[in-house]
Amino acid sequence: MSNPKVSIYDIAHAGNVSVATVSNVLNGKGRVSPATRERISALAQEMGYIPSLAAKTLGKNQTYTIGIITPDVSNEFFSNIVLEVETQLYEHGYTSYICNTGNDPLRENKYMQDLMQRNVDGLVLAGGTSDLGASSIPSSVPYVAIDRNSSNSSHFKGSCALVGNDVRSMTHDMTCFLAQHGCQRIAFLISSKGWVIAPENNRYGGYLDALNDCGMHLDKNLILWGPHAMSSRTEARRLVADSLSEDIEMDGIVAMGDRVALGAVEELRARDIAIGTDVKIIGMDNSPYARICRPSITTVDRGTKRMANEAVRVLLGLIEKKRISVLNVTVPYRIIERETTMGPIQNLPFNVDR
Repeated sequence: MSNPKVSIYDIAHAGNVSVATVSNVLNGKGRVSPATRERISALAQEMGYIPSLAAKTLGKNQTYTIGIITPDVSNEFFSNIVLEVETQLYEHGYTSYICNTGNDPLRENKYMQDLMQRNVDGLVLAGGTSDLGASSIPSSVPYVAIDRNSSNSSHFKGSCALVGNDVRSMTHDMTCFLAQHGCQRIAFLISSKGWVIAPENNRYGGYLDALNDCGMHLDKNLILWGPHAMSSRTEARRLVADSLSEDIEMDGIVAMGDRVALGAVEELRARDIAIGTDVKIIGMDNSPYARICRPSITTVDRGTKRMANEAVRVLLGLIEKKRISVLNVTVPYRIIERETTMGPIQNLPFNVDR
């Protein structure tokens, strides 16, 4: 059984060598004969010696730890990014602290402070909307924000990089895609805590841009928003049910997430409304929900693996103080059509491919 209290002094005494010799062997330095190096290495392993991380990193001013903060680890979009980021960081010799905020700004800020006290080498903010946490990060700590919404870009400061999609263009293209499939009354469906209905919100702004480009007028009855007080799937179903119960007509739904789209599908199916013909639905994230749902959900593949790749590449560059040419990385996306939008396509004067 290993004993974490074994020190290099214990090994030196047991091996009848100097402490300096043990240190050189364990750190792969100094002039030590191959036979002695092999004997001391075997002895250290036999005695259960565990190197002190604090001692190992003391001279380097680096802990080889990274904090990863995400609002909802149960959300497939975020969990896929977190998994990919953690895996790549591990391959580069870093240990990750993964923190789930539950969409709570105060909890996020607490995690930020805790991670700062642990002297992490950098941070990855995978999603989230709060300005509070980002504004509290010292300018000396490198961090990357992935798909992070902020009402104030000045909160992204210091050694910071942004990675994500052009979400305004994405929701524009999603809305235009439904219009191209004949939809004329397109609902905007979202379940999000702290969300504000305003043109400067990129997702909502993209929806407004598309209505304008397609010659449609905004009907605020078609803005279906819930404050994420329950699961996004349950809340989305309630929002659609309430609208239909009030006889609000819709023939298309732009859903901000596949779980949101799934809630809409469930409610429409319960009412025997033909999905794909009477009402068409498009979600985003290309999650397993979209693939296994019946009918399968048309969605947007946002390139999560590439987001993770770019985030790790840039973060390690910032930590190593390399010159990073691009600190705002835009990852391309693509629409994947499935059964919820199958039907005749109308010829409209715009192109939804980006």
